[in-house]
Amino acid sequence: MKTLRLGSRAFGMALVLVLLAGCGGSQSSTGFSDLPSRPPATARASQVAARGDTSGTLLYVGHGNRISVLSYPAGKMVGQLTGFKALEGLCSDPQGNVFAVDATAETISEYAHGGTSPIAVLNDTGNAPHGCAIDPTTGNLAVAGGGVHIQANVVVYSSASGSPTVYVDYAAQDPYYYCTYDNAGNIFMASESNTSGPGYLVELAATSTSFSYHSLSRTFTATRHSVAWDGSDFAVGNPPGYQKGSMKIYRVQLTSSGASVVRTITLKDKKGQTAAIGSQLWIDGSTVIYPEASQSKAGFWRYPLGNMDTKTVRVGDGDIYGIAVSSSETP
Repeated sequence: MKTLRLGSRAFGMALVLVLLAGCGGSQSSTGFSDLPSRPPATARASQVAARGDTSGTLLYVGHGNRISVLSYPAGKMVGQLTGFKALEGLCSDPQGNVFAVDATAETISEYAHGGTSPIAVLNDTGNAPHGCAIDPTTGNLAVAGGGVHIQANVVVYSSASGSPTVYVDYAAQDPYYYCTYDNAGNIFMASESNTSGPGYLVELAATSTSFSYHSLSRTFTATRHSVAWDGSDFAVGNPPGYQKGSMKIYRVQLTSSGASVVRTITLKDKKGQTAAIGSQLWIDGSTVIYPEASQSKAGFWRYPLGNMDTKTVRVGDGDIYGIAVSSSETP
């Protein structure tokens, strides 16, 4: 596919398709319980016994075919959700509901805070979903996707339910793996143009059906790039690829004149290195959580200071691709 060579703001064509999606699973739960003999066919997920209290703030970590649920910020295991095929991105809404993207099953499962069975399952077949984000102002669910034979796309479910709208970005070179909303309901992804060119902050505005590209004037590694909104700026992850080294986060300000990197944040573990495989980062106030993916652990750093991690939690086997914080307190 032809390499993108775009200026600070160029527009890609977008095709809007409306697809039907089914919601499965209606049983809600407020805590972890014993695993049933067979998971419900519509739920595609089940659970194991709890190890602790799930009423407080929780950290959800997706690795392989399961989600480990830990107390936050203590990092104590309180339970697991299992039965997935291949988990990727996670996200949560202001009410504490957690959404899990199963890339192989092409579903997005919604769990109530501390719940053990999905309260809804969205079918995203054909879009190759990877990561998700919730618009805190509308409750809309955005899902970033694309694959080898599927063009990069962003799917939007109004109020995280019903029939989705799919926006296809024909100008994108690679799939979109992660996405975020800003406080105005605009959706953003991170994308590389090629292995030697600048990376881009890609925008799908709330009032638009086309994508715009904001050059960051930074070379991206050829791997997955996550993006998160910190309340005023964007945090764009640039992992070290398949060589060990330091994970870098670009703090990006976006104005009418374009995007500018106002700070480069370096994340190191206590040995001075981070894991090679890049995945989703999560900003929680003055803390950034980033999975050291191939080590099956997640580190906590001060945000936006970075440098050495302040805490590490381990979750067992499997590469980590998704992470989310969920609070049971309704704003």
